[in-house]
Amino acid sequence: MRIEIQIYLDEIRHQLQGWVGDRQPMIIDLIDEIQRDLGVVGDIAEIGVHHGLFLMLLAAVRQDHETIRAFDLFDRQDLNLDKSGQGSLEIFTAAIEKYYPGISESFIVKSEDSLNITPLNLKKYFPNNVRLFSIDGGHTRTHVINDLSVAQNVLSAGGVAILDDFFGPHWPEVTEGYFTFMNNNNRRLVPFLFFQNKLFLTTFSEHGNISNKFRALVEQRIGSEIHDGMWKYVNIAGHQVLSKA
Repeated sequence: MRIEIQIYLDEIRHQLQGWVGDRQPMIIDLIDEIQRDLGVVGDIAEIGVHHGLFLMLLAAVRQDHETIRAFDLFDRQDLNLDKSGQGSLEIFTAAIEKYYPGISESFIVKSEDSLNITPLNLKKYFPNNVRLFSIDGGHTRTHVINDLSVAQNVLSAGGVAILDDFFGPHWPEVTEGYFTFMNNNNRRLVPFLFFQNKLFLTTFSEHGNISNKFRALVEQRIGSEIHDGMWKYVNIAGHQVLSKA
């Protein structure tokens, strides 16, 4: 495991408010290993930062010259209609300076409702493609459809989009928005993993290769656990997805 991820496990995750599954760092480490092996490049992005707990994890696998793009309402909580998270710009920027002082200039932080990001202005917000894209913003059906549409337009081939709170009982519109997007708007995203409340999707042409490589690395990392009945393949929106109960 990368030393930066170990630092995240030992220190950062205990200091910031938010929830990240205890084994999500392993998952991100494996995905990063696959992307490096395949030569996938691009920026890192998150819609819905809160205090930055998950984005700090994604930043741990940043490659040289990659920019980290963060979008949140932050102090404009009057626009947070579904109260899905209360971001704090002050806490987030302090976390950047504390945990990533050497690359703080690589963080581009915007106070923005993601519904303002449209196909007509994508380049304003995403001048480069993105290889890791976390979607944890507005938990309304409209926001999820919009944010997945943004992700599919800017994701690098072999990039991974990560949808938070999928199948979450308190946020049914996330799941509704996902299936609406897949049925009506999707052109290139395919799910390959459902793990600790997050659905992981990659690009259609690279799906088979990434899915197979991910399964092989999981077997190497956790061995026989993957055969204990808690892991299984399920069908989500017509696609085979590795799922962990």
